[in-house]
Amino acid sequence: MTSVLHVVTDTDRRGAQVFAEVLHRHLDGGEVSVRTVALTSGSTSRRIEADVLGPSRLSVSSLRRLRRSMSDCDVCVGFGSTTLVASTIAGLGVGVPFIYFSIGESAYWTNTRSRRLRVGAQLRRADAVVVHWEAAARDLVGRYGLAPERFHVIPRGVEAVRFPQRSIDSRRQHRRALGVDVDARVIVAVGALSDEKNLESVILAVAQLPDVVLVLAGAGPDEERLRFEAERRAPGRVQFLGAVDDVVGVYHAADVLVLASKSEGMPGVVIEAGMCGIPVVATAVGAVPEMVVDALTGYVVPADVSSVTLAERLDDAIDHSLELGAAMRARCLEKYEVGVVARQWMDMATSVAGSLRQ
Repeated sequence: MTSVLHVVTDTDRRGAQVFAEVLHRHLDGGEVSVRTVALTSGSTSRRIEADVLGPSRLSVSSLRRLRRSMSDCDVCVGFGSTTLVASTIAGLGVGVPFIYFSIGESAYWTNTRSRRLRVGAQLRRADAVVVHWEAAARDLVGRYGLAPERFHVIPRGVEAVRFPQRSIDSRRQHRRALGVDVDARVIVAVGALSDEKNLESVILAVAQLPDVVLVLAGAGPDEERLRFEAERRAPGRVQFLGAVDDVVGVYHAADVLVLASKSEGMPGVVIEAGMCGIPVVATAVGAVPEMVVDALTGYVVPADVSSVTLAERLDDAIDHSLELGAAMRARCLEKYEVGVVARQWMDMATSVAGSLRQ
């Protein structure tokens, strides 16, 4: 049996942490045993299950406990940029193979020379690097001069059983629960209310679609500013739900999911909505062009898309929601169901651990 240690930054339910938790559930048992540790506690009430190592991400006690945890496993996997730093420091001299999972776009989070030098040095210490899409591997190879054979491309995995296909009845039910007219044209956005998500451009687009309701599920630092813009641009047509536990209900209430981000990795919301049979209109950042087939499963728009063009694509997606959504669901089940993805992770982790034992 191969013993795998998952390391996450904290216990908050964000992209890398949730993916580590999902993988833990599907890998643990049989040929692989998994333990998940967090460098520190999260700041929200919605948390993943993980053993917390210390009071802060890079505290002495966190690093000391991480070192002990690494010495007890066959292979260590770090999820997110802070875990790359922590595992590089804690793993010095331990001799345990380290796999780094790069979740986002490196150009966005290494935008200064000093950061590029630091991250490049840390990546060279990793025995393998996992990315979600081919272009991300090419970027890291070119940016840091890393050997291509050290990279593994494994897509994000989502548990399809948690995201059932919408139906006419479920759409009515969840719209009523949200207080939305059952016959309205509904766009949803799921994620942090932050500058990176570019939600102001979504509000500007919705302002041009007078029969559309926009539902925002998420919390964040831009909420007050976005509320002001919503009331000014589309009064009475933008709902702010805050952080939600029942994200499936939000998807089922939708005609289309919009993601207008300035930067993304392989966004889980695209897969989740797709598994529910919801088409997606998204900016061409990160893995999005590989996830959404333009005009077949939704629409891909430029990262600097105008509000006019975004409104047109959203309008088109609503008009063809059923057929686009059916194609999106089929694609997501084929490529991103977690059972398929977990097998790829297991094969990769056991291969890396085995090759370094020889």
